[in-house]
Parts: sequence; structure tokens; C-alpha cells
Amino acid sequence: MNHILQLASTSPDVVKFKMYYKLDSATEPLDQNSPFIELPVTDTLRYDLRDIPAMQSFDGIYKVAFSAVDDGNLEGPLGQPHVVTFDFVAPNPPTAVFSDN
Repeated sequence: MNHILQLASTSPDVVKFKMYYKLDSATEPLDQNSPFIELPVTDTLRYDLRDIPAMQSFDGIYKVAFSAVDDGNLEGPLGQPHVVTFDFVAPNPPTAVFSDN
């Protein structure tokens, strides 16, 4: 699972990105009506997804796609969707197992 994301845009006036997501098993299409997380533009355009509070409950296979938003709050089209695995939830503790030895 890759948790580092790097985004880029050829437009100079981009102020944020939106990451749209759906579980890969969802029957609805991934589009701009899907849930999303906003990612502000940073100097490096590099994001550690583990540091984004809204993603800390992601666990499974997701479809994600990104759009860019400019300083006039105009949102561009979604980029190509990607299928990725997020595993940010720790496993349950083991159950007790006893032996007859």
C-alpha cells in the first residue's frame, strides 16, 4: 500500500485538489457527486495520506480520482480513476487460544 501521494497541475492558479473516492465494490460510478477530501496546495505537492484525519478510517480497496480547483473556485474535470488499497486501520486483537499440553 502506497501512502505517499504526489499531485501536479499545469495550471498556475490551482489552490487545492479534490480526491474523490468510492469503495471498489460500490456499484455507483466514481464521479464528482462521490465523497471527496480536499487537499490544499503545498510547496511540494506531496501528501502523506496517513496524516489526513478523514482517511484514518480507510480500510479496503478504493477507486480514487482527482480534480484541481483554481483561485476562482472553478473545478476542473476528474482525472483518470485509480484502484488503490488503503490499510489505515489496525487489526483486531487475537482471540485467546489454549492448548491441552
